[in-house]
Amino acid sequence: MTGWLSRKSSEASKEDTASDSKGGSGSGIIFTTDGLVLTNHHVTAAGSSYTVITSDGQEIPATLVAQDADLDVAVLRLRTRFTSKQFKNPPPLISSAKSRSGEKVFTVGHPLAGLLSSEAKYNEGTISAL
Repeated sequence: MTGWLSRKSSEASKEDTASDSKGGSGSGIIFTTDGLVLTNHHVTAAGSSYTVITSDGQEIPATLVAQDADLDVAVLRLRTRFTSKQFKNPPPLISSAKSRSGEKVFTVGHPLAGLLSSEAKYNEGTISAL
């Protein structure tokens, strides 16, 4: 189950305000049962408050736990518990150090919401080299 992330910034720059007065958006994934959400730093960087909008339409406030600009990764924590009949367990995640050539991988994202489409994009592939 993917959690879609909506970033809202109270300190938006003039360029951000001109292009989108409601803040930015990006995708993320809820990866623990206690509500940690993995997303990108570029999604959270300009934000000061965050709301995760799940695929079934729930809007859950979240707080920034950690971020790393060099790795372009950020972690949010949901302020309330996320419950869904479809989300009984988080997806398994493994360290990239344990990845092997030939393994299947996938990505799910919501790039340029409203411009490219209103639905998530799914891609799958095989690790061909490490």
